[in-house]
Amino acid sequence: MDNNLIRKIAIIGVGQLGSRHLQALALIKERMKIYMIDPYEKSLKVSKERFQEVNGDDVHTCEYHRSIDTIKEDSLDLIIVATNAGIRSRIIQQVLENWRVEYLILEKFLFQTEKEYSDISSLIEEKQVKVFVNCPRRIFNSYIKIKDTLRKYHIDSAQMEIVGSEWGLGCNGIHFIDLFHFLTGIIIEDWTNLLDEGHIESKRQGNVEFTGRIIGLNGKYLVSITSLSEIAPNVSVRFSTPSIRFIINEAIGKIWIERLENGSWILDEDVFEMQYQSSLTNVVVSDLFNTNNCKLTPFKESVSMHIPFLKVLLSHYNSNKDQNSEICPIT
Repeated sequence: MDNNLIRKIAIIGVGQLGSRHLQALALIKERMKIYMIDPYEKSLKVSKERFQEVNGDDVHTCEYHRSIDTIKEDSLDLIIVATNAGIRSRIIQQVLENWRVEYLILEKFLFQTEKEYSDISSLIEEKQVKVFVNCPRRIFNSYIKIKDTLRKYHIDSAQMEIVGSEWGLGCNGIHFIDLFHFLTGIIIEDWTNLLDEGHIESKRQGNVEFTGRIIGLNGKYLVSITSLSEIAPNVSVRFSTPSIRFIINEAIGKIWIERLENGSWILDEDVFEMQYQSSLTNVVVSDLFNTNNCKLTPFKESVSMHIPFLKVLLSHYNSNKDQNSEICPIT
């Protein structure tokens, strides 16, 4: 293959998640040149080991860099930004000033301030980059199957309840807000704060987490997200409509389905297939390169879900610290 035709990809931030993106890219048969960028030598070492575990070097060329500045390219086909939220906007600005970029995939939580959403939205429009946000439940086979089932019913109202113990409501809540949008097409813009007083320190240094509950409402559509102050992390999802209900326990791989038939509820059971990043990114990237699109959330849609969620968390964070910070330190 002509070297000029080799796809060029960069992953910025190669910790636990970034290295899983790399493993998935190794599954793509089309030859690629992959740049792994992280300031920490330990992270680069882990990503290299994981790439070799899946024999990525057999097909692709991978380079490991501690700085964007050491990469001598004018353009890249794709950049995956898997840094923490606190520096993500700065990284995006840097890469779009340095390179011509066709596609961006961004990890969530996207940004910690409202201004960053505005600034990055303007920059993306200026640079004409196609951008997607990695909330991957919408590409899980099991959730696609649920959505296909819902199409058979006339749905004009729905509720989704997410309940778990210390599962990271701030960091991970957006996953389920995105899932609700995927299943219903509804974006929740109005949130009620029922969070516990104060906050807890996140396992990611310098960031915080919340316990308690928030409730989002849009007409006849409601989302309730709860993180309990208990020891054993777990999470279950209940999605209900007037005629069909789903209870999903991802941890044990089960889905219970209740259908209203002739005035009675009929219970069925199905398997929930948990899918991991190391076998998802390859599908997304192949779709982008082959069709100029993918099934992840488009950036603009994701922003419209992120900002209301950010506002309710930031308001709570400020009320507990008696301050007026523009930054909500979640990632």
